[in-house]
Amino acid sequence: DSFSVQSKNAASIGQVHQATKNGKRLAVKVQYPGVADSISSDLSIVKPIALRMFNLKGQDTDKYFKEVENKLLEETDYKLELEQSQWIADKCKDIPYLKFPTYYPEFSSEKIFINGENKLNGKVKISGAKNAVLPLMAATLMVNGKSRITRVPDLRDVRTMIRLMEIIGADCEYSNGTLLVDGSKVDNPVAPYELVKTMRASFYVLGPLLARFGEVKVSLPGGCAWGPRPVDFHLMALKKLGAKIELEKGYIVARSNNLTGSKIKFKYPSVGATGNTLMAASMASGTTIIKNSSCEPEIVQLCEYLNSMGASISGIGTKDIIIDGVKGLTARNVEVIPDRIEAGTFLMAGAVLGEITL
Repeated sequence: DSFSVQSKNAASIGQVHQATKNGKRLAVKVQYPGVADSISSDLSIVKPIALRMFNLKGQDTDKYFKEVENKLLEETDYKLELEQSQWIADKCKDIPYLKFPTYYPEFSSEKIFINGENKLNGKVKISGAKNAVLPLMAATLMVNGKSRITRVPDLRDVRTMIRLMEIIGADCEYSNGTLLVDGSKVDNPVAPYELVKTMRASFYVLGPLLARFGEVKVSLPGGCAWGPRPVDFHLMALKKLGAKIELEKGYIVARSNNLTGSKIKFKYPSVGATGNTLMAASMASGTTIIKNSSCEPEIVQLCEYLNSMGASISGIGTKDIIIDGVKGLTARNVEVIPDRIEAGTFLMAGAVLGEITL
């Protein structure tokens, strides 16, 4: 037989112990927060787990285990935390067939435990949209000045983008949902593999840096567990604008002395490629027409932000966007639109489980 044990459930441990008392030897999977590993279990392993759960650390196991044994099947909600798991590991380190996994902090767990059957009520403030803030952050790299972005969600991707912008040379200060960006010191148009591999949205710096410096070096993106999303559309659009694209040791190198407006048609709408093309074309000579462009709210906000900076973009929110290039842009402030995915999630939760005000 096999028996699955949640480390937060003392009753399950008790059931394992009861089974060993009845003569069964079980292969038990003990699940720590963030870690799962298979170990062999008998009474000698149950003892230290149970004793630690009942705060009997350091006591003689044989003396106290009988008392614990009687309580074990009645209790259901004792937590096995960092110091506890470490104590158990120390107590059991001499058992030759026992291999305890390394403990990881609970926030790194790949599991989410939900105790349901409760009505949901209250008010929720929707965060800024991640898919909107990342291209807005990239757009601030196009100007020699200070920009302020508000309603910035505190997410890993946002902090990764901040690190990338700092490597490029921008001064960034993030606090309480507000990001201040000073692009006056940007002088290193290179996006290294170490960051691009963790977040493919960092590819957004390609268009802005090419428009500002005439040259940019960006690692091929990695990550994304949902399968490949090639960057061909990005590169095709930049080539149409006059950029020379080369692949050098895993890096895309784009160069152009003078980006020139062109007609660009995507085979299918691409949010990332549309955003990159918008930023590059905003400072190109002449007029660019993007056919079959994305018209998501995030692209709409990017267009509106670029226009506030001095760009000339029309057809916003449609499949055909027209960009009349300008010589330069000026730093401006912007508030990120609410995250429609987060809003939709709470709307569904409220409709099914209670009443939630967004």
